[in-house]
Amino acid sequence: MITLYKYNETDFTHDGIGILKDTISCIVERELNGNWFLNLEYLLQGNKAEFIKEHCVLKVPTPSGLQLFRIKEIEKDMESINVYAEHIFFDLAKNFIRDTNIVAKTRSEAIKQILNNTLNPHRFKYVGTDNNTTQKNLRIVRKDGVSAILGSEDNTVVNRYGGEIDIDNFNISSKDQIGKNTNLVIEYAKNMTGILETVDMSEVATRIVPQGANELLLPEYFIDSPYVGSYYQPLVAHMEFSEVEVVNKEQATADKPEFSQEQAYAELRRLVKELYDNGIDKPNYTYDISFIDLSNTVEYKSFKDMFSLNLGDIVRVRHRDMNLDLDCRIRNYRYNSLINEFENLQVGTIKKSISLNIQKVQAEVISTKEDLSLKVNNVNNNLQSSITQTAKEIRQEVTDADNKLQTQVTTTANDFNILAGKYNNGQLVGTNYNFSGTGFTIGATDGSTTATHTSSFSEWRHGNSSSRADATGFSRDGHPYTHLIEMGTGIVGGAIGTHPKVLTIQLSDVWKRKNFKVLVSMKNTSGGIADEWVKRTFLEVVSIDTVNATFNVRGYWTSITSTGVENEKELEFSWLAIGG
Repeated sequence: MITLYKYNETDFTHDGIGILKDTISCIVERELNGNWFLNLEYLLQGNKAEFIKEHCVLKVPTPSGLQLFRIKEIEKDMESINVYAEHIFFDLAKNFIRDTNIVAKTRSEAIKQILNNTLNPHRFKYVGTDNNTTQKNLRIVRKDGVSAILGSEDNTVVNRYGGEIDIDNFNISSKDQIGKNTNLVIEYAKNMTGILETVDMSEVATRIVPQGANELLLPEYFIDSPYVGSYYQPLVAHMEFSEVEVVNKEQATADKPEFSQEQAYAELRRLVKELYDNGIDKPNYTYDISFIDLSNTVEYKSFKDMFSLNLGDIVRVRHRDMNLDLDCRIRNYRYNSLINEFENLQVGTIKKSISLNIQKVQAEVISTKEDLSLKVNNVNNNLQSSITQTAKEIRQEVTDADNKLQTQVTTTANDFNILAGKYNNGQLVGTNYNFSGTGFTIGATDGSTTATHTSSFSEWRHGNSSSRADATGFSRDGHPYTHLIEMGTGIVGGAIGTHPKVLTIQLSDVWKRKNFKVLVSMKNTSGGIADEWVKRTFLEVVSIDTVNATFNVRGYWTSITSTGVENEKELEFSWLAIGG
């Protein structure tokens, strides 16, 4: 039953404009992580013909239940109306993400952030649980919602995280692999009517030559698959694993621990075995199953069980002629919504990746070693230059073996580093230059001296000592360096009120907004008379105002007479300001 709704309908639980009883045909097509659309033909004189318009919504039976489709195109001829409609999910193709930066988020969190950052409000939401907890970064800039999730270019969910997206009307979910294992077996024999078999041998390899970093090759050179004799000849592939590197004791660091040659050999063998276990030595099979053609065959009855399948489901194809059982997934389908049956299914062997995640760096099949590595030597082999490129970095080296000189240039996503020097007892001694997004550092390779420069400060380190310059001034080993000095005198205190209790002293303008300190000392006890003795003195800097370059001093001295009377007297003092 196909139901028609207005373009702005929000409640799809009722019959809307009406049920399209005069529908001639309705074929739904869907592909994994791709398009989902339908083509509908309706009688021109049908009861609801006048209401079928662009942007109206259709509710249609599919293998995923009743789904909503928005009408995109309409054509009319003398007998019928032909409608092309896309799944309601593709409304997001007309929405827009201005700029959203996804940092250290899982796949489900990334989709949620995209849905929360569209220009136009919508009803779509993420549902369910994605068991993939890998966190990654991507930035979506000026993309529509569909491209941001399903796009094949960089900085999209599917490209960055992998996996598959499932859709149920306004609900979106994600998994490493959608669908279910059905245990359904399809019997296949060559020349069987209604099934077209395609065999793809383009990525098959039965003899692999693995190569590690720095031209590391196995003593046996290659490793054969158990199927090496199954084809017209051994199918050779050169595989470069640039992160498998021999690291001797002298080269070992905290980030790159010691790794012996035997360990490297073992790792190359393990990686090749993993490729064979993943099926790189077997072809990819694809089967297009036409239920229309099969309907006239005796095998049709056994295929009727497939009408309960859905996209991503796994079935087993039993290849009678080759005596093979192949696990295949449904990649796309054509579905007749009027009779709720498939017209066509495409199933294919589960795709085996010929790329492995090795320490977060892909090692891919390459045709020649020059694709990722280039090394040039002179005739005497005492001069050498090389360029090595991995997904993590680009490294250039130039070596003069006779003079023990070498320059290394390494570029990563984070920084650009130059190391130049001369080897001494196995260690490269010289100068290291590092440039990053925040600044650059120059220093000795042993770390004894460094100079760091950023947009906010410069710092020099010499052994255990350091100097620094920033907006607040200069310092050495954490102590400020001063270059301003000013001194003077003043009189403060006294009971008769001639002089203030607190005296404010103004420094010259050059001190304004500079850090400074003030020292004060007593100079003279004024105002004393006969038969008086000094009992006590008081002098302090009350406050310092660096903005206006002023400071306040409070002080006095007291005398006591022979009769025991105590009097407060004015105090003359000296001051010294130091700072800058």
